[in-house]
Amino acid sequence: MGEERGADEARSPPLAAALDLCRALRAAGVRFCHWKSNGHLDASLIGRTDLDVFVAPDDRLAFEAVLGGLGVLKIRSQPWARYPGIEDWLACDGESNS
Repeated sequence: MGEERGADEARSPPLAAALDLCRALRAAGVRFCHWKSNGHLDASLIGRTDLDVFVAPDDRLAFEAVLGGLGVLKIRSQPWARYPGIEDWLACDGESNS
């Protein structure tokens, strides 16, 4: 059985930063998808948890350019939380201060 969403997650619209990211990636032709924790996608889109995105390897440079253009910062996780091939980026949503 699937996990139930919290009432606030079911009613809350996605953050502008999440929508802007998706729109910019599509406009740049970057192939991407949400790739894990699908049961928490609503929570990710409203800023309650992280948003895990898979990007086609050939689109990596375009992806990084889009994120840079949106003011998203590439960060380094603590050594015990790093995984090969996984990068961490930090975005803030100006409308919600999330």
